Amino acid sequence: MNAFLKNEIRILLPTWAISMLLILSIWFVPKNLSSNFTFIESILVFPFFICPLTLALTILRSFGEINSGTFSILLAQPISRSRIWWTKLLLLAGAVLVVWFAWCFSCNQFNPTMLGEKPSRDLWTATGMFTLALFSGGLWTTLLFRQTTAAFWFTFLIPFALAMLVGFSLRNYSEYITNVGLFGTFAIYGISGLFLARRLFLQAQDVPQTGGIVALPKFRSGDKVSITVKLRGRRPRTVLLFKELQLHQSQLVIAGVLLLLHLAVIATRKFADFNDSSAIGFVLNGFWVLWFVMPLVIGCAAVSEERKLGTLEAQLCFPVRRRTQFWIKFSSAMVLSGLLGFLVPLLLEGKRILPTFEMKAAGELLQQFPNDPFVQSLSNGLLFMGQLLPFLVPLGVVAVIFSVSFYASSLSRNTLQSFAPAVLGIGLTFMMLKGADDAEKFFQYPLWRGWLNYLIGVPVMTVTLFVLMEQNFKQVWINWRVGRRNAAVVVASLAFVVGSTIAIYHRSWELFMPLEPATHGVARLEKSGVNQIQAPNRGLTIQLAGGRVLSTWMTFSKPDFSGIFFDNWNPSSTSSSFWSGSNWASVASSYFDDVGIKADGSLWVSEEPRKPSEFGTDKFIHQQLVQVGNDNDWNEVSLNNRKAFLTKNDGTLWSWGKESTNRSKEWPGLRTFEPQRVETELKWSVSRHDWRTVFRDGDGQAWFSSLTSLDAKRIKLNEEITLYRAEYLDRLNSSTVAWPQAGRILVGIQDDGVLVVGGNFDTRRFRAEEVGIQLGNDSNWIDVAGRAESVVALKADGSLWKWTFNDDPITNPKSASATRLSKHSDWIAITEQFGGVISLAADGSLWFWRTDDSRSYYAIPPLLSASRKPQKIGNIFQSSSD
Repeated sequence: MNAFLKNEIRILLPTWAISMLLILSIWFVPKNLSSNFTFIESILVFPFFICPLTLALTILRSFGEINSGTFSILLAQPISRSRIWWTKLLLLAGAVLVVWFAWCFSCNQFNPTMLGEKPSRDLWTATGMFTLALFSGGLWTTLLFRQTTAAFWFTFLIPFALAMLVGFSLRNYSEYITNVGLFGTFAIYGISGLFLARRLFLQAQDVPQTGGIVALPKFRSGDKVSITVKLRGRRPRTVLLFKELQLHQSQLVIAGVLLLLHLAVIATRKFADFNDSSAIGFVLNGFWVLWFVMPLVIGCAAVSEERKLGTLEAQLCFPVRRRTQFWIKFSSAMVLSGLLGFLVPLLLEGKRILPTFEMKAAGELLQQFPNDPFVQSLSNGLLFMGQLLPFLVPLGVVAVIFSVSFYASSLSRNTLQSFAPAVLGIGLTFMMLKGADDAEKFFQYPLWRGWLNYLIGVPVMTVTLFVLMEQNFKQVWINWRVGRRNAAVVVASLAFVVGSTIAIYHRSWELFMPLEPATHGVARLEKSGVNQIQAPNRGLTIQLAGGRVLSTWMTFSKPDFSGIFFDNWNPSSTSSSFWSGSNWASVASSYFDDVGIKADGSLWVSEEPRKPSEFGTDKFIHQQLVQVGNDNDWNEVSLNNRKAFLTKNDGTLWSWGKESTNRSKEWPGLRTFEPQRVETELKWSVSRHDWRTVFRDGDGQAWFSSLTSLDAKRIKLNEEITLYRAEYLDRLNSSTVAWPQAGRILVGIQDDGVLVVGGNFDTRRFRAEEVGIQLGNDSNWIDVAGRAESVVALKADGSLWKWTFNDDPITNPKSASATRLSKHSDWIAITEQFGGVISLAADGSLWFWRTDDSRSYYAIPPLLSASRKPQKIGNIFQSSSD
């Protein structure tokens, strides 16, 4: 390989490698993310639609000697111009074909949703014609204008103008004719452009053919625009400001051309009717996106163009502080980017291009706390923010594009050299911003959640980039040492953001502080026997060994700043009321009623139902129970909201109450209904299973009164009751089942005390061998609770353990791990409530352990993870009537 060919490869390699990197990056995305469109949209769609930009930059770099000032040396080489042309052309054509083929092949494999159906022959043809137009346009515009910015814009604008012209001319014909005309026009333009580029190169001289740099026209014939520098007062700053506007004259000219073309697009859309799904309709509707390229071009030219022209040294010698010069340059270019990248397309297209946002958090907050002044102020602020977000989001996109481009410009020697790293930096920035929100999907571990990573990362990285840009601006000569220093600082800043976010989110300071009191109080409750907790709404119904039952209701801290943004509804206090008597055999509670069966078989129910307005207040108390009927053979009861199921000693099944669909009417209470026998020959038993009732027949088979799966076996007992088979509960104690991982799996305890995991047939199909898989080696578990990624289990020795599932425990049960949650061993019962677990100690104290980091009772996610430190709710013997 000769030196000339090596040099040509070196010129094309950077931007070509970036193009391939953007395309092939999607092959590293885990396949299990394919169902999450919002994440896939950020990961896959961006490389596909940014690739034409990097491809154009690769083509423009083919004659990079023009931009670097070595074009005369190229022409003076002892090689014929024809050979130089064909070497450049064939090498560039090979690079472009590889990028185009990789783009189409990746599109065919991954099929991003925004691309619709899998690529067809028309898509391959359309992208091929557009690639040919870019290929020839980039060559002849570079050789004609001898200026990167002008060549870059005309490379893109001419194909758009041709597409619009052909579409408008053939608007009365079929879509097939329009597409044929469009492809033919692009083919003619591409081939003609190649001949024109060859002619321009073979006849090229060492001066531009167009008469110099693209600039604003003269105000009068023969007059020249000049600026006189006067160093008095604030005038040096005014001179610097005008100099910045003069530096961006070419961008202003291109913006004027783009404005005229955009007006023509709007007129075409108004007077011609195109199918939005057609190629012409897609171009016309999405033309405004080209304005987003203006911040890129302005940022890339801000510093690097001055280095190329050799004016940066003279500017740094001005009698103005260099920091002031930097901020004048940055702010003027930033304002110009905002005007051209956001304001102009907004004025032309209106609200059509603005995204929409729904501030559900405001309504949820007002619904939960309608009379709280703080909540009302916060809700009004969220509503106001919801009105601003449609404008702030595109403005933020423009700011990110410009800032990254300006940073790339501060590290480059010319505008063309800054384009490729700017595009790569913009892509990485947006992917990191989105990826930071979905980091858990990659690492299978919640490194952080909520907004904490943005609250730390955005200010830190913004300050870092501003400091680096200011330091780079002062460097007249850029070399690898400067680049390595910038890379080291950026990587160190990112590492600091990640490390500090993880440390703060997971409350690392709790590792150095005591989490629980040294001892609990004197034991007043028996550990042996059956102790169970039911959790209707914000209350607890606790059935103690020995037959005593009490109702406990909880209040919550007011939704101040820490309550909303950090912990979300932690219970803060409790009051209790014991049921009369100490011989309760089976009890059940719902939002409205308490039902109990005494050891003598008598049935009791609340005298008056609770009202929804009493939930969460001190009025949510246990109502006085009254006996129902004179029967003394009742055995078990289970209560589902407004309907109860009961069994008698002879195994007959009874229903009580009515699940009314009209929830606006005040509930009269179960006492107003009479238990009705369900006519069936089978013998039944009932038990409470989370929010549903489990029915077991005489053979021990489990059934639900709600649908479990479409192919579930079912039996119809009467017009109102149909039972569905739930074989995965056959071997489990129905009152000790948890549903972690959003209910995808279940964790339960068998009658022999073994903790097992199985599949939830409500959500997916499982084989028989995927039910009842043992976790660990112990067989002394008595209770389990939780719905988050982890669950809490209670052993017979009174210890609490937290089970975490780092992988699918169905296929890999060894991936499940248990850690001791509490150092105490006097726990007697647990239940799931409010995104955590409530545990009852032998001294009567209730403690809340938050286990679900992702669950938020507001639409505002918490900034910190669940605290390892339990929160004491209260003691059941406080304010109780024993």
